[in-house]
Amino acid sequence: MSQAFLTGATGFLGRRVARDLVARGWRVHALARQGSDRSVLAGLPVVWHEGDLANDASLRKALASAHEFANGDPLDVVHMAALISYRTGDTKLARQVNVDGTRRLLSASMAFGVRRFLHTSSIVAVGFAEGDAVSTEDQAFNGARLGVDYVDTKRESEEQALAAASELDVVVVNPGAIFGPASQSSNSAYFLRKAAAGKVRVAPPGGVAVLGVDDAADGVVLALTRGRRGRRYLLCESNYRLKELLALVAQLARAAPPVCAVPTPAWKLLCRGVDLIDRSKPQDRLTPQSMRMIGVHWRADAQRAREELGWKPRPFPEVLESALREMGLLDVPPRTTAATP
Repeated sequence: MSQAFLTGATGFLGRRVARDLVARGWRVHALARQGSDRSVLAGLPVVWHEGDLANDASLRKALASAHEFANGDPLDVVHMAALISYRTGDTKLARQVNVDGTRRLLSASMAFGVRRFLHTSSIVAVGFAEGDAVSTEDQAFNGARLGVDYVDTKRESEEQALAAASELDVVVVNPGAIFGPASQSSNSAYFLRKAAAGKVRVAPPGGVAVLGVDDAADGVVLALTRGRRGRRYLLCESNYRLKELLALVAQLARAAPPVCAVPTPAWKLLCRGVDLIDRSKPQDRLTPQSMRMIGVHWRADAQRAREELGWKPRPFPEVLESALREMGLLDVPPRTTAATP
């Protein structure tokens, strides 16, 4: 029986990956910190191992326990744990979790003879699209220009993983912006609620590569089972300017769409203003780093994943409608297909 050791298993993406692997006959091991909420995987036959990416000894103990439990069966690692934060004060924590945590896990994986290491990175580690271009797996990284901790630490953690490919069977996936029923406290849920209520009348100038959370989980599992060693795979279904995306949310919710997008020069001035505010009163949502992120285009091409992995994501409008409905943001009934007489 194939067995997988998951970090981030209780997260937005991780819980779907855990369910997918169990459904495909895998035994799932999950790393969890002491006192963490494991209820999101209740009912699944998950083998829990207590440990922390910030503590090398506990991490090695957890992986050793999973290795012993596997009893000779191949053991893979699926690394999904990461800190996604754009707050100015989280620089040190982002490095501790995203960079140092990945380094520790890679070292432990090599020590315990892990068969394959699937590293879940992000499109931000590839870089943003300039002009009319679309990002591919092979483009030169340009994200360091933004001065965003999440971008910098995800890039560095991915570089660590790929550098280990000479000693360890490493495969990387780079999802775009993942959509699905989000928790009420998340930033994505906050802005989706605003757009669905018609309260976003002016859009940022940037754009995003998008996909559904179930499709992201499918991409992770396919890369784990079919990916080529030392390769990265971009995962996105399509690309939207933020004005187009917000207009689609408003259309589905029958709300007022944005009337315009802020021109890029004006957006840069707004970024400077937010930076000044943040220095005296640190922001949680519209931070200087998040403003810089949504001022550029994260367009991507997932042709490699489609061709090499056989990845077939759902059309994004269907994904978005389902997510909005599950979040209680749509008052209209589901669309139905007329029966053929």
